[in-house]
Amino acid sequence: MIIAIKEKDNIVIGYSNAEFWGRLCEKDYVDEENVAIKFSKNGKLFACAEMNRRSDILLYDDEFLSKDITPKNIIREIIPYIKKRLKENDQAFDEGRWKNALIICDNDKLYDIDPLFGLYEADDYVCHGYRVETLKCVLDETTELSAEERIMKAIVFVSELHKESAFPIIITDTKSKKFKYVYEGEKKYERIDSI
Repeated sequence: MIIAIKEKDNIVIGYSNAEFWGRLCEKDYVDEENVAIKFSKNGKLFACAEMNRRSDILLYDDEFLSKDITPKNIIREIIPYIKKRLKENDQAFDEGRWKNALIICDNDKLYDIDPLFGLYEADDYVCHGYRVETLKCVLDETTELSAEERIMKAIVFVSELHKESAFPIIITDTKSKKFKYVYEGEKKYERIDSI
């Protein structure tokens, strides 16, 4: 699961994925190589919804990461470039669909390229993962909380529905550009029953 929330002039990103745990155990710290989030040299943030879909190759592609981030440029250059790179790497996308999504953050601008290559500029949040409608319900019901608390509550709630652990959860933001992770028990996030 991945969630990006605008908070004033900052965007907070939360990420939880079962595969992430294995990568974290191998390295024992968080960096761009073991989570599907990367900051480019020019400060833009790129995040894939899922690792290991072979589309995370984009996060290590300097030509891709250096592109200008405007809606016009995303449609004319970035989306065709994604399709080209997927084809070059034998990543199938049937009927114009790929098995991932890409979130791009540029200062306070939040863009979402969905699995059908549609572009959306979000005013509040973007989320991808299993039970995405449930994630959205939790996010819509917790608007009074900070972005980090909203992310934590949404991921924990959906994970409880699946009866699996959401932890550790990776948190970063466009201002600090630092990764931190939260283990279960480090903070208490109560279950949301009002949805």
